[in-house]
Amino acid sequence: MSNTFPQALGDVLNGAVDTMLIRKAGVGTRAALARHILDSGVSAIVMARDEAEYRNLKSALSVFVPAEKLVDFGPLSGRRIRKKDQWPSRMAALHALASTDGVRCVLMTADNLRAQWPPNTIFQANHITLAKGEDMSPDIILEQASLWGYERVSMVTGPGEMSMRGDILDIFTPGFDLPVRLEFFGDTLEDM
Repeated sequence: MSNTFPQALGDVLNGAVDTMLIRKAGVGTRAALARHILDSGVSAIVMARDEAEYRNLKSALSVFVPAEKLVDFGPLSGRRIRKKDQWPSRMAALHALASTDGVRCVLMTADNLRAQWPPNTIFQANHITLAKGEDMSPDIILEQASLWGYERVSMVTGPGEMSMRGDILDIFTPGFDLPVRLEFFGDTLEDM
């Protein structure tokens, strides 16, 4: 005899089983269930079969799941990301998964399972942590960002770009809606 839905969910949340497959549930039910799972201290993966279902799930999840807990991979066409503007949001999502403690709700389409993603260790080895008052040459930041694929431009307008004007370094990093501005006095970071 099969478990009832609440009992089966309880088995997942208390660790008796590792996974649970829910089929034929509407997007609202799946979003509410994801929130319930998060509230129980367990991460949830919400899978959409295609781009249309993804859009509906994203909308429903925005009602139930706090934005800071949602990791959005979005739809992926084919095995590779071909558009430059798709990389920043994906890298931000991967970074959130690799560097954040706590529970998360991951939203993705089934085609993401076919993609080849970089290893988790890439985020541990490839980041710079900065703080006000710290001594860090802007040239070192520019050189490292260039090695990571950032493009040096006269004015930053999109993700993956950086610009140095006098003692001001603007860098548009993944996961941010606007560029980060770093103001230096010599090699000392004065303001962010």
